[in-house]
Amino acid sequence: MGIIQIRNADTGGWLHVLEAGLNDCSTLAASGSHILAAASKGSVFLFDMLTGEGLGKPIETGEDEVASLAFAPDGTVLATGSTEGALLLWDIQAQRFWRELQANGHEGSIESVVFSSNGLYVAAAVDNFVMVWDSGTDWDLRTFLGHEKKVVLVAFAPNNYHVQSASSDGTVKIWDLANSSCLRTISIPLGQWGTVAFSSDLTKVASITYVDPIELWDSSTGCLLGTLEHGGDVESLAFSPDDTMLMSATYGGGPVKLWDLTDDMESSLTPSSQEDQFIYSMAFSPDGTKLAVLTTSALRIWDANTGQCLRKLDEWKAPWGGASVIFGSDGILIARTSEGNSRVAEIWNSLGR
Repeated sequence: MGIIQIRNADTGGWLHVLEAGLNDCSTLAASGSHILAAASKGSVFLFDMLTGEGLGKPIETGEDEVASLAFAPDGTVLATGSTEGALLLWDIQAQRFWRELQANGHEGSIESVVFSSNGLYVAAAVDNFVMVWDSGTDWDLRTFLGHEKKVVLVAFAPNNYHVQSASSDGTVKIWDLANSSCLRTISIPLGQWGTVAFSSDLTKVASITYVDPIELWDSSTGCLLGTLEHGGDVESLAFSPDDTMLMSATYGGGPVKLWDLTDDMESSLTPSSQEDQFIYSMAFSPDGTKLAVLTTSALRIWDANTGQCLRKLDEWKAPWGGASVIFGSDGILIARTSEGNSRVAEIWNSLGR
């Protein structure tokens, strides 16, 4: 059985230890109301991130495994996407099933699900398709066809009427909900093992297929803006919340690099231990001032503007199998899940309060 640990980031002292029943935590999601959702096989566990207390009984989806999670913007609804193509909505306050969004017979794994910023729509990657529903009525508003291979990422534009998707066929497509059309297709280096990231305003796309260079694209024109040389096999990319910086990292070690997209400046965050051979996960804080980097032996918080290491939160030995780190919406809480034999999820107060 796994556990949920809540610790003080500065002192390392224990605040809470909870038995959570997380036999294999596959994915995490945090809401703006301090609720953490952790998926384990077909169950979803809910926790109050401020107190560490479990919120009622686990949500039992009835599916073999939950592949994706997403909270509605107001935190009242949770969407769960399964490996069998089931997309379910859950009422968080009542902790009960609300409705199923029908995928019209598509049974592929739902690897990405997202709410529009107004909470009215839900979009999901289902096989080679992008599907959009009305979250309040469960009506299938649109099914967008055009990708030739699996869709790996979907996102809503700030206007809530355009959806952007990336596929392992090496294309990014921008879809218009109003007239069910594809507005634009961008060919990018991606493939089956590539990495892609969208800026929050969906005006930029960063992509790479392991080897340099990273390519930066303008979503509105489909033009290549430029290339960035990381110097290694890049596996992770992420934009800062204000889209002024891009973060890149290699899985097999080496520095995390920050790229200032406003003046083409580059800075490196160098792990301080030779044991930091693998970078499992990284994330920006919501205000973009901090960067969390989870490596083989430690989780560190960096100042995104200066490149200085602010604190080393924990010494640990990551199990082979992967791990991830996320920030809570207010930038205070950091969550980690480790797969493998230990199967541990941890939450720290990154400000020491």
